[in-house]
Amino acid sequence: MELVNVIQALKSGGTVRVKNKSKGFEIISRFEGSESDVEILIAGGYLNYMEVIRKGRCS
Repeated sequence: MELVNVIQALKSGGTVRVKNKSKGFEIISRFEGSESDVEILIAGGYLNYMEVIRKGRCS
């Protein structure tokens, strides 16, 4: 599986292309969450997000 331009798409609310390289197909998807959900995903999960907040490096 390959996610194409996922961080840019999450930040802009655009679509994410999910490629299944082994089976040769692609799915276009859109994340519909809050801005804080996006920040948590980009940070790599809630624990990483809390570390970012603790250190004051939130986007």
